[in-house]
Amino acid sequence: FRPNIRKWKKGFSEKLKALYKTSWVFLQRSRFCQKKIEKLNSNFDLILQISGMFSPALDFEKLNKPYVTFHDYTTALARKYPSWVPSHSQLEKWLRLEKGLYKNASLIFTTNENARRSIINDYGIVGEKVITVGCGFNLDEIPNSPKSYDGKTILFIGIFFDSKGGYVLLDAFK
Repeated sequence: FRPNIRKWKKGFSEKLKALYKTSWVFLQRSRFCQKKIEKLNSNFDLILQISGMFSPALDFEKLNKPYVTFHDYTTALARKYPSWVPSHSQLEKWLRLEKGLYKNASLIFTTNENARRSIINDYGIVGEKVITVGCGFNLDEIPNSPKSYDGKTILFIGIFFDSKGGYVLLDAFK
């Protein structure tokens, strides 16, 4: 017997991907965070969470510290991309857990208006609590730099180049 490592890795990867977006994993991540936060004995003032893949706690009353979140998308928005969302049987549970995350946050920051509107409309969160801040540096003017930027080099940082409009951007630069 000689296992086909490539085939085994692919099968394992597919099973892991299926488990990645389940309410069970959301809860496990949240329990893990809550335990870590409890061990810190409140030696912090604020929790900053990036993404909606878990909550900083399951028992928000025990949390006793404010938290803010930062998002570039929501699961409700991701429904257009089936590989990004939980399976049909998991979707409602996931959305309920994600809504709890938003509902209990002190503030919610988003990188774009689309995510902001989704949090308000799809999850029923009051608009005053959701603020679009963009991503990266928000500078009024670009600082002086000795480097010349007249070339045609574009740096893309992220994943999902296709679905994030990478080729549309390249066409626009042409």
